[in-house]
Amino acid sequence: MEAHKLKNIDDLIEALKTDDRLELINGEIVRRPMARFEHGQVQGNLREELGALRRKGNHSGWWFATEVSVKYSEHQVPCHDIVGWRKERVQQKPSGVVEFITLFLKILIRHKHQELAG
Repeated sequence: MEAHKLKNIDDLIEALKTDDRLELINGEIVRRPMARFEHGQVQGNLREELGALRRKGNHSGWWFATEVSVKYSEHQVPCHDIVGWRKERVQQKPSGVVEFITLFLKILIRHKHQELAG
């Protein structure tokens, strides 16, 4: 019996040439589900709410983007609804498939929640 070969980032990049709704999960290329209005509305509202944190300064604020593929390893490249990086840690705007470089939005949400609470 032949061993199952895990797909990697190169396989994903090649497959994305013909279908842009793909991601790499546990070494398998999978098609993301079709987006629905409600999903897009929540995603848009969240980005709008976070907009105040972007700040246009050189080294302060956050980079935010929606529908970004993030490479955690050769066999894990999911596409996230929304991602964010502190400009202090990532001084140049990320582009393309982004290498995992820091903690994501869940840290921001926890911080904002604590700020609002008190």
